[in-house]
Amino acid sequence: MAAYVYGGQIGGNGSRFSETQIFEKYFPPTSKIPQEGFFCNNANAALRKDIWCKNRFNEELTGLEDMELAKRLVQQNMKIAYIADAKVYHLHDESWLKVRRRYEREAIALQYVMPQVHVHFSDFLRYYVSAVLSDIGCALQERKLMAVYREILMFRLMQYWGTYRGNHEHRKLSKEMKEMYFFPK
Repeated sequence: MAAYVYGGQIGGNGSRFSETQIFEKYFPPTSKIPQEGFFCNNANAALRKDIWCKNRFNEELTGLEDMELAKRLVQQNMKIAYIADAKVYHLHDESWLKVRRRYEREAIALQYVMPQVHVHFSDFLRYYVSAVLSDIGCALQERKLMAVYREILMFRLMQYWGTYRGNHEHRKLSKEMKEMYFFPK
């Protein structure tokens, strides 16, 4: 039996093209009961009450509280399940600045959830170019490239620049704290 269950997500008519590509990546058409790992998204999730009473979200995180909770549950030998058919529309009506800030917040939180993940500037470039090319290929297949190519460029720029900045900001703060603690007088 799964302790934490989440369902699929899809974009709506107002969704940005690249975000719908992200939904397709993270919410595939096949359920995984139980799944491997601790990816989870609380935009469409259920958690057993007895487990919730003992395991709350970490409200100090700037995002990814769902993954952090799922990680703790997996560490307690509990199961996470993904139900593909339980779909909801997940809509973000955000300015480009808010998209960037969302990914910054998530990257800061990811350092807590997965401290081994480091995003370097070369990663930013590689992820950006790769995602843009992938999105352009999908948009070409769907015959909507001309309508969405600017949006693809901006969304992926804000996504990966925000991720880089959030990851880098955490490392910069960590360096300042290390210098305060370890540097003699």
